[in-house]
Amino acid sequence: MPPPYVPPTNLPILFLNPQNKTAELQTQLQRLAWFNVPISLAIAVILYWLMPETGLWQLGIVIVLAHFVMMALVYGGYFKLAVYVLPISFFVITVLGAQWTNDQQGLFVGFFGLAILVTSALLGSRATAVAILMSIIACATFFLQPHQSIWLPPYLSLILASFQLIVFGMVGHFTMRKLVFAFWEMQSTNDSLTSIQQQLREQQAALARSEQTKRAILTSIPDMMALIDTSGRYLDYQALQYFREEDPPESVIGQTVYEKLPAHLAAQRMSYIHEAVASQQLITYQESQSVRGQAHIFSTRIMAVDEERVLVMMRDVTEEKRQEAANLAAQKVESVGLLAGGVAHDFNNLLTGMMAQTSLALSKLPEDAPAAKHIRKANVAAERAADLTRQLLAYAGQGSINLELLSLNQIIRENVGLLRASLPAHVDLELALTKKELLLEADKGHIHQVVMNLIINAAEAIQGEHGRIYLRTKLLQPDQLPSTTYIVDHRLHPDQPHICLRVSDTGVGIGAETMVRIFDPFFSKKKDGRGLGLSATLGIIRRYHGAILVESQPDQGTTFWVLFPPETKNSPEGE
Repeated sequence: MPPPYVPPTNLPILFLNPQNKTAELQTQLQRLAWFNVPISLAIAVILYWLMPETGLWQLGIVIVLAHFVMMALVYGGYFKLAVYVLPISFFVITVLGAQWTNDQQGLFVGFFGLAILVTSALLGSRATAVAILMSIIACATFFLQPHQSIWLPPYLSLILASFQLIVFGMVGHFTMRKLVFAFWEMQSTNDSLTSIQQQLREQQAALARSEQTKRAILTSIPDMMALIDTSGRYLDYQALQYFREEDPPESVIGQTVYEKLPAHLAAQRMSYIHEAVASQQLITYQESQSVRGQAHIFSTRIMAVDEERVLVMMRDVTEEKRQEAANLAAQKVESVGLLAGGVAHDFNNLLTGMMAQTSLALSKLPEDAPAAKHIRKANVAAERAADLTRQLLAYAGQGSINLELLSLNQIIRENVGLLRASLPAHVDLELALTKKELLLEADKGHIHQVVMNLIINAAEAIQGEHGRIYLRTKLLQPDQLPSTTYIVDHRLHPDQPHICLRVSDTGVGIGAETMVRIFDPFFSKKKDGRGLGLSATLGIIRRYHGAILVESQPDQGTTFWVLFPPETKNSPEGE
């Protein structure tokens, strides 16, 4: 998971907290107010003492009141208005005072004062001093000449004007310039903060897109992936594909391996985690877990990220292991089939010669000859041996065949009497055949042998007082194909229907150890069994590129599914 964003530590604190700049500006305004208020009061007292009849002392009182208005605006948060209220009020008071006394001198000084305010705010102290000096010279040029609108003596007017201009310069320098620069700095700070916030938003959006991309990639991976620390706690988690809705990351992150796994699996995983951290090498092992009541095999890989964390990846390889076992079984069947076919051919040739010789000997002996009886028994034994070789050849997929277009249902109906006659009295046979004829191109004797072998095998599995065998045929659609393990190595067509012959029984079932060997030649757990019935059945099915599947549990019966490739003459309609 991405770490939380931490602001850079080398930026001034002002850029990280805009409230600090506001507090600084407020402090400056307070200092200016406490500095200007006593000066304004002193000016008012001096003017009242020197020229009480002029009323100019009232201007000092008004300036003091303007300072208090400015401070009220500051505490109210109206900083921009507070910055300009003092110089503007000072200028307005000067002009209004001149208008009130009908004094052109006051208007003259007021406009020069406005120029000084602008100069001090924009150009600094030196320019302010020059502006004051030039304004005083201009006033001297105006005041020292006789003028009817000047109501004070010229020199006194010049002194008063100079004092007013100097006050304008002081107000501009100590108030306007500092406050304007403070606002410029504050504006720059706001711009910087806006830029930083924009960068943060872009970074957060990029992180969100990166996280979304990472989750999309992880979601497309069927594996389980987890980031776990050395104490066994999940720091990040991506569930297996079929668990993602019921096992989301937020329900696992923060828990420990001991809370999520059985005790023995948790101890095993923690042992491998510590080994991966200590060796800094990839650790690979397999573990078995129960998934929805079924045993699954997982290939687990553990890789150290650093000294405290490991990445655990798990992949469900149950189907791969099952397919691998099926492939090995198919290879085994093929190898044994080649061997059996070679032996059967040679043995069949020998039997042919033996049976020819016994037949020739019988033809030369009278029927009541003592040796004829023994020769007939030898001939019967040779015929039984020939039958075994035919089954071996069928298992090997060899031997002569006569292909013709057959109806699977018709073959079963023709032989149902023979099928029932071959069953013990305590076993019933139930048929469920489709109405639609299922056509396949095969040897009639082979199909009859497949049906007979499966029925006999089912009957031998029923050991109780009463049992049933169910024989069904159907044209299976692609979505109806069984999901059990394929025994043969021929793939079915997943997008086409298949002819299905299904034989089920209520017998003792087949255990897992026996299941892997039921198609081996000469393997049988029955006392009188030869172990060639299912082997021959498998050989015949493989010869027609079909498949046979088995579903069985001990004491729950067995079901054999025989599937043949689809024929163009078979239609899904009318089953």
